[in-house]
Amino acid sequence: MQCDDASRDGSELCEGLGPTRGLTRAAFERWYSDGGKWPQSVERNSGGEGYKYVGAASAWTAWKAAAAADLS
Repeated sequence: MQCDDASRDGSELCEGLGPTRGLTRAAFERWYSDGGKWPQSVERNSGGEGYKYVGAASAWTAWKAAAAADLS
C-alpha cells in the first residue's frame, strides 16, 4: 500500500519520512508486508539483522538511505 491508497488521517502507513517522523524498522516492516498481510516477506535471516529475501533486504537498504538523506 502506498500513502495515496491509505486514509488521509495520518495512518501509520502514511507517516512522514525520517527518523523523527516514523521511519523505523517497525514502520518499514509494516509497509513492506502490506500492513502485516504478508509477514513472510519480512522474515529475518538466522542472524536476525538482515532479511531472508533479497527484495526485503534491498528495500530496507533504500529505506535506511532515505532516513539518512532526510536528516539534512
